[in-house]
Amino acid sequence: MQIVLSALLTLASFAQQQEIQQDAEIILADAYKQAAAEHKNVFIELRADW
Repeated sequence: MQIVLSALLTLASFAQQQEIQQDAEIILADAYKQAAAEHKNVFIELRADW
């Protein structure tokens, strides 16, 4: 039972990660499109506030 629950949680986590990845790709594509139209660059700042 515990293995099945663990597997389901892993699959749910993986599905959520794919959704987040797709959202990030859409956001970046929009940013690149806007930057190209305005002859500008895209600056990406990755942060982790601990």
